[in-house]
Amino acid sequence: MFRPRRLLPPLLLFFLLIAALPLRADDRPPWRLIGPDGATTTSQCIGRPETPLCAVETLLACFQRSAADLCQGVDDNAGQYAEVFHDPSPSDHYLAYRVLEERQAPSADGAELVVEQQEAETGHPISAEPGQVGLFRLHRLPDGRWKITDWGDPADLD
Repeated sequence: MFRPRRLLPPLLLFFLLIAALPLRADDRPPWRLIGPDGATTTSQCIGRPETPLCAVETLLACFQRSAADLCQGVDDNAGQYAEVFHDPSPSDHYLAYRVLEERQAPSADGAELVVEQQEAETGHPISAEPGQVGLFRLHRLPDGRWKITDWGDPADLD
């Protein structure tokens, strides 16, 4: 029996991906997406900070989904974000992001990622204008997980 409801998540992801295509060709990496759930998200490792990118994606998903538990898994200062999560996040929005640069931090067990981000409404394309750029500093724990030690505007963190 044909069940159209089963097609909804894959179709939604398809339309989000189409909407995420850049409007101009350039040499920047493609956009990745974080939606309200796993079916609308390109990352397969949110909640499992096994790499620096997985840790950053977990933090981005924490804010996009108003899920404080995700923040606590990757940021020791997550308690300060409690006031952000009073209202549920809108289910008709998604976050588009792309890693512009990944580099090793001065310490051998550290990494830094420079990430461009844009929030967009489902069904609408990502703006051709540059998005907000953030720098994420990370530290690898002895058990192999990655924790975010600092993040924000690159000019403020230098």
